[in-house]
Amino acid sequence: MDDVLKKIGKVCAQFQYIEQQISLSTMCMINKQQKIGQAVVSVLPFSRLCDVFLALVWTVSSNDEFNKKCESLIKEASEIEQLRNQIVHSSVAEDGQGNIGRFKTKVNRKRGVVFDLDSKYPETLDDIITKMGSLTQSLKELQKKGQELDIFTKP
Repeated sequence: MDDVLKKIGKVCAQFQYIEQQISLSTMCMINKQQKIGQAVVSVLPFSRLCDVFLALVWTVSSNDEFNKKCESLIKEASEIEQLRNQIVHSSVAEDGQGNIGRFKTKVNRKRGVVFDLDSKYPETLDDIITKMGSLTQSLKELQKKGQELDIFTKP
């Protein structure tokens, strides 16, 4: 169980880093004085941060290849946010036989309330952590490319 809880913590920490990367890139487009950008991005929930980021990219950049790469990475970040939300807003449980999983409560029109233990949960966490690491690296590369194209100012 401790291993699963450590992985949940890693998912939360990795997601925070993804959010910080997108925030940083957004701030670098808003204004050369970072405090203005910081003020704006600090009050945005993640989905709105992504919306503002993409709106600014399409506003300040005429490089379609770069813009489409941004769209692709933000789509991936949004999908990861949904996975993270499932993890953070779920219960971790043991089935009495030593199997650890994500405990889900579902509503079924014919069967009523159904309880389920997702036994693939520990492996799912590893997959999500791997995806998050890959996205984080891609966002770092995007930041660098945006600076080279003079779309983002240097932080």
